[in-house]
Amino acid sequence: MAVSLGASSVDYDDRVMVTEIGFVSLLVAGFGALAGGLGYLAVRMARGRW
Repeated sequence: MAVSLGASSVDYDDRVMVTEIGFVSLLVAGFGALAGGLGYLAVRMARGRW
């Protein structure tokens, strides 16, 4: 974190941090759901064939 000179820059830094954390969390959750869905479909198809 950069050294903040005033309350306004502290608020701004905090907002940026929270936004980045939220964005990364959504990204990870999205990829996890996508991978889980694809894995589930793959297992269903494999079991259906065999």
